Amino acid sequence: MSDLATKVCQPCSGEISALDERQINDLLADVHGWKVTEGHIERTFRFDNYHQTIAFVNAVAWIAKKYWTHAIDGLSENDFICAAKINVLVDKI
Repeated sequence: MSDLATKVCQPCSGEISALDERQINDLLADVHGWKVTEGHIERTFRFDNYHQTIAFVNAVAWIAKKYWTHAIDGLSENDFICAAKINVLVDKI
């Protein structure tokens, strides 16, 4: 498990700067399967059946709503914390 998965997101008020490319690449190394696309991080997931898919989507929706921020124009450590928590969730399915 990534150390990021044990961290707690910090509120972003827009006063912090978005991560630079080096910082993004360093954090990306800690979230297996994720990539940067058009300023966001994303990962594709595949499941064996509809029920696993819906359970996962609902859990991710709850996580994303809790951690998502539009306060800065770019990625923050919070985005990678969220990705790490989603990876932990997928490992339990």
